[in-house]
Amino acid sequence: MWLSIDLEAGKLAGEYLNKYQKSKGVTLTDSIIAACAKIHGLKLWTANKKHYPMLNKEDFLEEK
Repeated sequence: MWLSIDLEAGKLAGEYLNKYQKSKGVTLTDSIIAACAKIHGLKLWTANKKHYPMLNKEDFLEEK
């Protein structure tokens, strides 16, 4: 599956970056990934949840 970075996702990624870049070290890549997942209603699967302080527990795929 491919997701496009449209205007809505780009704006949200920018908001995440502005809010968390300095305080949490969030990168542009992580902010784009989080924004695309949020906009498209997808859950994120990652071993580095600390990279995504903008997401809630329910935004992540559960580990089995």
